[in-house]
This record gives sequence, structure tokens and C-alpha cells, in this order.
Amino acid sequence: MVDLLMTLSALGLAALIGFAGIIKCWRWPQYRASVATWGLPRRLESAALVGLPALEVVVVAVVFAAVLADRWRAASLAALGGLAAVLFVGQLAIWRSAKEARCGCFGKGSRISFRTISRTGFLCVAAALLVLLESRQAVLE
Repeated sequence: MVDLLMTLSALGLAALIGFAGIIKCWRWPQYRASVATWGLPRRLESAALVGLPALEVVVVAVVFAAVLADRWRAASLAALGGLAAVLFVGQLAIWRSAKEARCGCFGKGSRISFRTISRTGFLCVAAALLVLLESRQAVLE
């Protein structure tokens, strides 16, 4: 039962981040407008525009493959947690420097705020807990 709950939690967390990546691609004009509000240098803006959705989708695909194949689960979840941590730090830095910055996470174009940063922080904590639980379970087996 615990294994099923951990599997569903891992897949749910990955699906949430994957959904955000897919929405960025689907609603490209809104996402592009959001990235323009981040106050990034031109090169970094271009890299974020293309790289962020691609990275989200690739990491999520790796997590799904690892969880469903029951191999490298903790490592793939650590990668997902690392991605969430990068997003968290990025949102925090953008929020501090560009108060009117738009998030673009789920296509809404809502402002980066304490709420969006808290949500991403929660994703980091959830991924870290799943990594710890997966690692503990692997040691016990």
C-alpha cells in the first residue's frame, strides 16, 4: 500500500510539472510574454524561453519511465526535485528584481508572487520527501 501511494505521489508530482511544461508550449505567445517580463539578459531570455519547457518535459519523461519501470526511482525524483529547486530560486530572484514579472507556469500569466514561490517550494519539499522515502525503501529491501 505504501509503495502504491509513493508511486502515485511521484507520478502526480511529475505530471504537475510536466503539465506546466506542456502548457508553456501550447500557449507559446502567453509564455513568451511572461518570459519577457522577467528582466533577463537577451541570451538568457532566449535560453529560458526554449530550454525551460523542454527541460520540464524531459525530466518528467525520465521520472515516468523510471517510476513505471521501478528502476532509478530515487535518482529520477532527485532530478525532478533539482528542477523544482532551480525553478524556486529562479522565481525568487525574478520576484526580487522585477515585481511585475509574470509566471507563465500554467499559461495563466499570473504574477510571480509569494504564492507562486511557495507553491514551487512545496514541490521541492515533496520531491525531497519522496527521494528520502524511496532511498529508505531501497535500503530496507
